This record gives sequence, structure tokens and C-alpha cells, in this order.
Amino acid sequence: MRRLMNIALLGPDRAEFEAWGSEPSATNEWLGVAADARLKEDQNDCLPMLAFFEPYFFENGSVTVGPVRISHIAFDCYRVHEDTSNTDVFLNEDRRVQPAYPVHADYNTSTLSRFGLEVLGGASGFTPNEPCTGLVLCFNGRFMLIDSIPFLDQHLYARGISKNQITACFLTHVHDDHCSLFPLMLAPNPIEIITSKEIFNMAMEKPTCGLDWDEAVIREHLRFIEVTPGHQLNYYGLLIDPTPRFTVSPRLAPHSPAGIGVWIERSVSLVITIPRQTLLASVNRVLFQMVPESESKAFCTALLTCSLPTGALEHCTVIHQT
Repeated sequence: MRRLMNIALLGPDRAEFEAWGSEPSATNEWLGVAADARLKEDQNDCLPMLAFFEPYFFENGSVTVGPVRISHIAFDCYRVHEDTSNTDVFLNEDRRVQPAYPVHADYNTSTLSRFGLEVLGGASGFTPNEPCTGLVLCFNGRFMLIDSIPFLDQHLYARGISKNQITACFLTHVHDDHCSLFPLMLAPNPIEIITSKEIFNMAMEKPTCGLDWDEAVIREHLRFIEVTPGHQLNYYGLLIDPTPRFTVSPRLAPHSPAGIGVWIERSVSLVITIPRQTLLASVNRVLFQMVPESESKAFCTALLTCSLPTGALEHCTVIHQT
């Protein structure tokens, strides 16, 4: 559990970046973002992980926390005892956990498009009664997730999208409200995870901490497609331009562990030629990036832009923000 919290809150250390073969400049940027975002003491020293929590450990199958005693009585089964009352908690029940908020279904199947967006949610991970930030990008009859949110199956169903239509997921960072990979592991076909190698390695280790599975088992269900900020990837006709560490300027957003944003553009535009004039009829782009709003707060925006025929205004619409 300590390792899981370290990945989610502080990110890797320098030795881990070196083991992954990260570029020195990228390593310094990752570590710089993490250091800037961490809580600090008066002397500006970063607080260690154990400063956030008071750990209690099981001994001989039980642990006492204040007036409460918790005993491990069977596999994934615990008995909570306080005063004269006992409550048994079963963590291995075979039932689907539903969201704490209503999921409003369209009851219509999504229309396949050359290039379009479905919004799954637009709230932050700290909002319990709304879906987290997530998008589905449709291109040429295929679907790509931009982050995998909690309760993914319910939200795909509500938008009329079958999980077997999902072929890939662009992963921005490893926080739980963006990186819920277990639903993707249950997909009928291996899902391609498009991200940097640093984010992918962290994403592969997180489920091992929660499920106590070997990391090789997690990797069997997913396929890694590496992107590097500053280098364009042509993914089946989509031009994917990762942006460096959630930044739109040299100033980095206060977000730890750091992640990547993305520009996605159709590589083939529809060009219509008429006498004496050529019109660029359809060029679409999607931007998903965290930008700094202030020193203490960051928000995510997803933009869908459409370039209209010559002489028309270019429209830019904010799809959602948190």
C-alpha cells in the first residue's frame, strides 16, 4: 500500500527513471514537477510519504485502531469489532459496484464518424457525485479512450458504445480518476495503451499493488504504444503530438506525478477542388491538456476545433473542464 501511494502521489525517483531508460532532461522535468507540487515544511523541505499517514500493521491476523479492532477471519474477509458489536466485511463478493451518482443513458447507439468526440465525464476525482474527466475519440469507425475513468463500463453503455469497439487508450497520467485499467483488462481484445514509457511503467505497477498479481499478468492484457513529447506518432491515420508534461508554456502546471497532454489531428484532410479555387473542407483537431490556471490550481480542457472552408471563421469549443 505504501508503494501504491508513493506512485500516485509522489511519482518515481531518479533511480527508477534511469532503470526505464528515460532521457536525463525528461527525468529532471518529471522530478521537478513532482518536487514543485509536493507539500513542504517551513524550511521548504519536501514531506516524506509517512508524514501523510499513520500506518497500522496486522499482527497475528488482527490490528487495533483506537477503539476498533479488525481481525482477518478468512480470505478477503475481515471482522470489525467495536465495544459489543461486530461487523463482517466481505471484499470478495461477486457483484458489480455501481456509481454513487445516476448515469443518464442516451439509449441510442453512437453514430460512427470520421472524427468526433463523446464526453464520458467532466468532474475531478474529488467529486463523488459526478463522473470523472474522460473522453472517447471516434475516428474512421474506431474508438480511442482519452483516459480510462472509474465505472468505465457503465459510462460507455450510457453513450451507446460497446467495449469491443475500443481499440486504444491515450493515458495522460496514473491518478485513479484517469487510470482505471481493470475494465480494459476485461476487454475481448488487447487494448493499446498510448503514452510515455514512464507513465506506462507506473500504470503497470499500480494494479499489482491493489490486486497482488504479478506485473507480467497485467502486461499480457495490454499493448504499449510509446509516444515521446516533441515527436509525432501516426496512429492508423491519426497524427498524435504529445505535449511536454501538461504545459502550454515554459511554466509547468502544479500536478504530481507529472503527465502528458496531446494534440490529435486527422492526417488525411478532405480537399475539394472547384474551378479556380481549392477549399480545405475538413480538418479536425482535439486538444486534451492540463494548463496552469494559478499557482495553486490546475484545470483540464478538451478542445474540438474545426477548420471551415476558406473565408469562414474557425470555431473552437470547450468540451469540458475541471
